[in-house]
Amino acid sequence: MIPLAINAARQRALRAKVQFALSVLPLGLMCAAFAAVLSLRGPFETALGIVRGSSVRNHPDGIMWMVAFLGATVLLMIAAYLLGWLANALFARFVLGWPAAQVGAAHLRSDVPGHWLKAPAGTKRGLQHES
Repeated sequence: MIPLAINAARQRALRAKVQFALSVLPLGLMCAAFAAVLSLRGPFETALGIVRGSSVRNHPDGIMWMVAFLGATVLLMIAAYLLGWLANALFARFVLGWPAAQVGAAHLRSDVPGHWLKAPAGTKRGLQHES
């Protein structure tokens, strides 16, 4: 099955509190990665001889600067997202004390615990639907 980090259909089936809890680390690390790339803006400018505060578009190396900046942004944000999901798995394993098999099932195969899922349509949480 598809890992939970990229399984959009399974993520939509999760309760809102679970979605929020699982998204804190990946999204937080993505924001941190973006901040890191912004802090690298100065060294990129210096390496390419771009005067600080000048227009990058008009500089001969402006396209190279934009490609390097956007490429670094994308790569670091993807790496941070995946690192956030790894941190989620490590949190479940070592802080919550889940067995390794359960961590693998939830994070690698999207086989999440039943109480993480939204209640089926037409039922209230905690009540069994009688047929």
